[in-house]
Amino acid sequence: HYRAMVDLLGYAHTGGKALICLIDGLYAGVHPIEESPRKWNIGPFNGDWTSSLFVSQDPMAIDSVGFDFLWTEWNNYPHMSGAHDYLHEGALADNPPSGTFYDPDHATATVRMASLGVHEHWNNAEDRQYSRNLGTGNGIELVKGGWPVAVIAADPTSGKAPLTVEFDGSGSYDTDPPGTIVEYRWDFESDGTIDATGQTVSHVYTTVGTHLASLTVVDNDGFSETAGLQIVIERQPGDFDADYDVDQDDFGTEQGCLSGTGVMVSGICKYADLDHDGDVDVTDIALFKGCLSGEGVPAEPTCAP
Repeated sequence: HYRAMVDLLGYAHTGGKALICLIDGLYAGVHPIEESPRKWNIGPFNGDWTSSLFVSQDPMAIDSVGFDFLWTEWNNYPHMSGAHDYLHEGALADNPPSGTFYDPDHATATVRMASLGVHEHWNNAEDRQYSRNLGTGNGIELVKGGWPVAVIAADPTSGKAPLTVEFDGSGSYDTDPPGTIVEYRWDFESDGTIDATGQTVSHVYTTVGTHLASLTVVDNDGFSETAGLQIVIERQPGDFDADYDVDQDDFGTEQGCLSGTGVMVSGICKYADLDHDGDVDVTDIALFKGCLSGEGVPAEPTCAP
C-alpha cells in the first residue's frame, strides 16, 4: 500500500535535507500511547534500560535495525499487518511493491523517487548481523558503539633515576559485553610512539623530570580509548649533572654551593642540601662524600636521606 512516510522521507524539504538520522533509544517503550518507557528483556539489554542511540545516514537502514529490535522484544504492535510496509516501499521507491509513483516534489507524477536506502533484517536476535557484517552483501552494517575503558596502573610512580616501572593495564575493560580488549599499546613518553604492547610491561626511566605514560586499549570492534599517568623521576643525591654517577664534577658543585649553617640556598644548590634543612654546610659535605661513587659508577639512591 501507499505509505505517506515514504513521501515525507523523500521530500526535498523534509527527509531530503536530513544528513544524519537518529533514533533516541535511551528509554524506549512499547508505543507512544503508553507514555512510559520500559526495561527490555532481549540482549544486549537483559532486563535493563535500552540506553542506546542509533545513528545512520540511511533512513531505511536505521529504521530497519530499530524495527528488528522492536519485533524481537514486543509481540504486539510491531507484529501488526503493515507495520513496516513503508520500509519495503521506501527501499524500493523506484519500483515499490504497491506500484505507487512516489514523487513528493511535484504536483503531478513527474520524476519517480529513487530508492531511499537499504532495508533488510538481521540474521538472528543474538548475533544481530546484517549482510555487510556477514560479508554476504553491501547492505546494512550494524556497528556497536560501546567504547573500551583504559585503566593504567604503575609501580612505582616516582623514584630516583634510573627507575624501573612496572605497568599494568589489566584493569581495562569493554563497555559493550561480550566485547573484549584485544590490544594494549604503551607510550612511555606520550610522544606518539608505541614503545611496547601487552597487558603488562616495564620501562626504565633515566631522565630526571615528570614523564607522562599513556595506555591505549583497542576492543574487538576496533574502538580505542587512552589513559595517562605521571611518572616522576627524581635526581640522585649529589648527581648535579644528571649523568647517574656522583664524581669529582659533582663535588665541585657541592663545594660551590657551600653557604654555612643557617644560610638558605636556592636554585641548583637546593640539591646540594642533602639533609634538607635549607642550607649547605659541613653536614651536607659529609653526606656528599658518602654518596661518591666515581665516574661511570651509578650512585646509590639511599646514600642520603
